Amino acid sequence: MYIKTVLFSSSFSDEGITYFVPDFLEEKIKIGQIILVPYWKQIKDAVILEILDKIDFDEKKIKSIIEIKFEIPLLFPYQIKLINFIAKKYFSLIHHCLNLFFPKNLKEKIRKDKITPPIPNPFPPREKGDKSWDNLEYSSFLRSTPKYIINLARDFRKKPTKYEDFMWNILRRNQLNWIKFRRQHPFWRYIADFYSDELKLVIELDWKIHEETKEYDKIRDEFIKQYKVRIIRIKNQELEKDLKLVIQKILSPVGGKYPKGDRGIHLSQKQQETYEKIINSKNDKILFHWITWSWKTEIYMKIIEKNLKENKQTLVLVPEIILNSQIFERIEKIFPENIVLINSTISEAKKTKIRLDIYTQKSKIIVWTRSALFYPYKNLWTIIVDEEHDNSYYSDKNPRYSWVEVALKISELLKIKVILASGTPKINDMYKAIKWEFELISLMEKFVSKKL
Repeated sequence: MYIKTVLFSSSFSDEGITYFVPDFLEEKIKIGQIILVPYWKQIKDAVILEILDKIDFDEKKIKSIIEIKFEIPLLFPYQIKLINFIAKKYFSLIHHCLNLFFPKNLKEKIRKDKITPPIPNPFPPREKGDKSWDNLEYSSFLRSTPKYIINLARDFRKKPTKYEDFMWNILRRNQLNWIKFRRQHPFWRYIADFYSDELKLVIELDWKIHEETKEYDKIRDEFIKQYKVRIIRIKNQELEKDLKLVIQKILSPVGGKYPKGDRGIHLSQKQQETYEKIINSKNDKILFHWITWSWKTEIYMKIIEKNLKENKQTLVLVPEIILNSQIFERIEKIFPENIVLINSTISEAKKTKIRLDIYTQKSKIIVWTRSALFYPYKNLWTIIVDEEHDNSYYSDKNPRYSWVEVALKISELLKIKVILASGTPKINDMYKAIKWEFELISLMEKFVSKKL
């Protein structure tokens, strides 16, 4: 067996370098893996681009790979095809194209062997009506919870206190703004009274005994916060005196942002028609033409909301010049729990962490100005290119590619929708719409809120 690889460092190769795979490694070889290979008098890191059965040159001159560095591929097959596309389309050396897909910090960690490859969730995405996440043993499995804690949590659920039972009647069955809560939820050796995975929120009911256990509660809270959740404590007297204030306190950790049941997305009739045209279009390439004050951002929100319900990822590309514009604030306000908001000021180390979060689908909404197209999306469903006519969508460094053309290629590879949105579309894009390569959808009506 032979493989075609590309080095992270300069190799002066247009298409990659071919190596021989020893018999004992053949079954483990996968496209996208990081391997160690000999190059001149050095040992280099390389990525597998292609698996070859035959070669058309002298086999004696082919060197063998040394070892597989990470068995889990760090690039998906569609990304490998994208690397080849960029190299050929923009006449660039292939290792320059590979470097687009790896932040500098990640490449350095790979070189020093200081990275643990991301391990995908072994469980399939939750289907509608699936009760597996309601099973305490299933959810606690991911946290390595001791079995005696699981049994203890079950006992607590069977014998709740008067106030726990009262609170559960408010939270159960998604009654509170359609937010799902679990009761007696374990965090390793500790058990939380109520927990919402959607809000990343723990609710603790305090009674008289907690006045004597403040030190223990402090240690317990610090441990639970390692799971990146917020904790609020409600005294039993508060439930008796002012229930409305308690509910407000529960929702306040999300900063007054819209919960799942009502995210505050209200479309006019024309906006609704435009939204339905976009999602029902059989053409994956859409040119969305809008006018000022049409509030096209609301349509973006509706598309993101639909994707979230289906556990899909959404990528929103925006020009650097409008980084602090209303679109960012709007998305962050409505979808605080799933968004990754990035710009060119983010450090390389932060980009590496974000890359791993996107790979493992922890991040569902990605709003970015640069590099976003080259991250490993496992469940990407829609790419929105806002202000697609902007000149900042052209790279000024090698390789000198067009963000829009790369987005269209990803759409073609993954069979997903790409929405090119602009108030002043480019002439060549309008021409493609006339030729039916793109579907032209227009929003030529200003938005008037019914609340005004």
